[in-house]
Amino acid sequence: MSELPDFKQPPVIEVALSVQFEESLDIQTVGEDALAAAWPGYDLEMRPVLTTMGLEPGAFDRTDDEAGNLRLWLSNPGGSRVVQVQHDRLAVHWTQDESEEAYPRFASLREFFVEAWHRLDVAVGDQLVPDVCQVLYVNHIGAESGWQSAEDTPEILAPWGGIMSDDFLPEPGIAATYLHFHIPDPGEWLDIQAGPVGVNDESVLAVYLAARGLASSPDLEGALEFMDLAHEWIVRGFASFTTPSAHKTWGRRR
Repeated sequence: MSELPDFKQPPVIEVALSVQFEESLDIQTVGEDALAAAWPGYDLEMRPVLTTMGLEPGAFDRTDDEAGNLRLWLSNPGGSRVVQVQHDRLAVHWTQDESEEAYPRFASLREFFVEAWHRLDVAVGDQLVPDVCQVLYVNHIGAESGWQSAEDTPEILAPWGGIMSDDFLPEPGIAATYLHFHIPDPGEWLDIQAGPVGVNDESVLAVYLAARGLASSPDLEGALEFMDLAHEWIVRGFASFTTPSAHKTWGRRR
């Protein structure tokens, strides 16, 4: 298999690797203090739990406002790396910030997830059995990449021609799209969503790529096997979804 597409300056601003467990963990018995101690130097907050991850299309996670349980949100001092623990899930996040401008690459975040898995596994007493896994990439594309408004969307997104069948409609104020792909089985899929969002009083084109599927075996190796597949589809999918001119801006090397 050929090497994955690679960009010198990809527009990625957030990456999350998460796994939902086959059975709920008894984290109340373990205790918040014991879980927090597994990540020394990380700050601890409590936040509402996330909804259960499913395998239906478009199932991006959203906060469940009606849930009574809380999840542990553990972040490093700069806030660029986060570990989330709740009764049915482990997730790690990287978010771009001023202290870590460059995307640290998937191999580094994969290692971060493995370390978090082992620390949680020790804390709860070897109970972790993965079920549904997800890899999420968030990209923000702004003026530095040639996008300032919906009029520029065809220059960034390959499927978006932006051409109407006649001249009745003006240029759209918002240009957004959603695509769903099997990778390759119906139970494993890649979602791509793109549309404008506001960031620091400016508008950017946000491109979300989320791949979700079942762990190939009931252990860490099974979760990682799907995450590796998900990463490949996200990277190749992003390259296919965006234009060659945008690739030049981001310094595509292969």
